[in-house]
Amino acid sequence: MEDTNYGQINIIYDSYEKQKSAYEKMSFKDSLRLIIISGIIGFCMIAFKYLGDVLASWITNSVLIDYYFDSIVIYNATQIFFSMFTIVLPFTIGNFLIKRITPSYRISYHLPKTKSLLFAALAISFLTLIISNFVTSFFILAAESVGFEFEIYPFEAAKNVPDFLWQFLATAITPALVEEFAMRGVVLQSLRKYGDSFAIIVSAVIFALMHGNMVQTPFALILGIVIGWFVVITDSLWTGIAIHLMNNTYALVVTTMGEYLSDGWYLVIAAVINVVGSLLGLAAIIWLIATRRHDIKLYEPGGNTSKVQAKYRVSAFICTIISIPMFAALIIMIKEVIGTVSFVGIN
Repeated sequence: MEDTNYGQINIIYDSYEKQKSAYEKMSFKDSLRLIIISGIIGFCMIAFKYLGDVLASWITNSVLIDYYFDSIVIYNATQIFFSMFTIVLPFTIGNFLIKRITPSYRISYHLPKTKSLLFAALAISFLTLIISNFVTSFFILAAESVGFEFEIYPFEAAKNVPDFLWQFLATAITPALVEEFAMRGVVLQSLRKYGDSFAIIVSAVIFALMHGNMVQTPFALILGIVIGWFVVITDSLWTGIAIHLMNNTYALVVTTMGEYLSDGWYLVIAAVINVVGSLLGLAAIIWLIATRRHDIKLYEPGGNTSKVQAKYRVSAFICTIISIPMFAALIIMIKEVIGTVSFVGIN
């Protein structure tokens, strides 16, 4: 199987057109390379976890802690540095190492193929985040009804415009750039050689687990799959950044409105935003299916039937899991997520 560059997916299975049962097994070389790539990603995930612990410990035991919660500027500036130190640093090193073993791999920041696809991606993703919010809320309520309690991190609304801008930079812009570089850049792109759906799912699972708590994990998993899919079909990482930025901005604005508006006005404005966004999302889905079907085909190696492609995909997942660093990273991340849930019993 030839390597393909990001945004230049080469479907090499045209020769199977007259051989419907054709199947190409993953070669030993490709299997070994996938295990190594998964190992590098696993090391990045472990570094993210423990670099975060080290930085948090340093902040707690330094003079910075005296100003950390009292100054919104220091608090948000620290959050930005935290993201750069725990995500950009390890995944930049991982990006360099993956390039050494996969020369054709690269992260391209070219613009989406068409503006119409980008707008459709944003509209559909907005609909997805609304649905994901409902799914997450239902999940939490259902779990709490049987005695589980979730650790929730409080969010303090900005007191003025400069504070809001600092929050916007730290909680919307920075995560969109940093996390998309790591998840839909390094992780997704390095795995696309083994199938787009495989790469989308793995990047979404890692994205969800790295949020580190059960409240955000289901939401991040659903949105991560949608972001990954749109990054692939638009051939642009900027699509993922735009969707991520939209999601974080929505969360920030809605939270701030809830702090300063009366309950009546908050419900009306939130309802209008959600209804308009949902209608645009539904319209975008209809438009995408009706006019751009040729743009939503994913690259799936293994053969030209869904059965053999699924078989190849299973092989890819197995190679990913048996990579010791990746396996260890998943255990660490899952343990951390579970640790944010406690059973308190039914009152």
